[in-house]
Amino acid sequence: MAKTNASPSLGERLHTARVGAKLTQKEVGARLGLSQATVWEWESDKIVPNRVQLKKLHGFLQFHTPRTPVPKKAPPSASPDDAPSAFGRWLNETRVKKGLTIVELSKKSGVGYATIANVESGRTQNPRAEARIRLIYVQSLMPLAFMEYAPADFDERVRESTEGELAKAAEQIDYPKELVSTALRFGAVYPEVLTEAETWGADLIVLGSHRPSMSTYLLGSNAKTIVRHAKCSVLVARD
Repeated sequence: MAKTNASPSLGERLHTARVGAKLTQKEVGARLGLSQATVWEWESDKIVPNRVQLKKLHGFLQFHTPRTPVPKKAPPSASPDDAPSAFGRWLNETRVKKGLTIVELSKKSGVGYATIANVESGRTQNPRAEARIRLIYVQSLMPLAFMEYAPADFDERVRESTEGELAKAAEQIDYPKELVSTALRFGAVYPEVLTEAETWGADLIVLGSHRPSMSTYLLGSNAKTIVRHAKCSVLVARD
């Protein structure tokens, strides 16, 4: 015989408490460093929160207090406009892969907890629409004195080889592939890097630099010149 006055399930009680607190599934997930999908699964009784999560839920929802049965409501579905961007999906996947909560990532990166949660969930798209990465390699020009000894197709072979290496490097970057591009330029390093950065509209230049040697002090370095003349921020990483 079927029960007529069954007690509400854990998921139903959680749903009731969340609605009573006027919070969305995304907002509950954001407070816990989890996705909306996880909260939906809780409310659908597909999975059960662990003890730590239950304790946190009790703290700001107090969902254990309801005692009367309530009809279960269909959980709200995410709007297509709230779908995470490619950057948001990558950020969530990478954070989870590295075993970090949103709180831990916020502390390590200096980016606000709410900003990370909103970008991952799709509520806020990436502040820069889609942060793009451009790999640049500057190939030095061959001295005129050696030109007559080089094969006629030397420049084309160098271009093809270098573009192939750039493509391989781009593939190894753990970032949405549609947001990574490459550029091959010929000439002196610092003017070509500065020109590419300005033409492309870069917000940050990241470049590697060897530890200073005697020739660096006498002749100067590309990194030093780029830092001095760049129109955007520059991050120099030591080898």
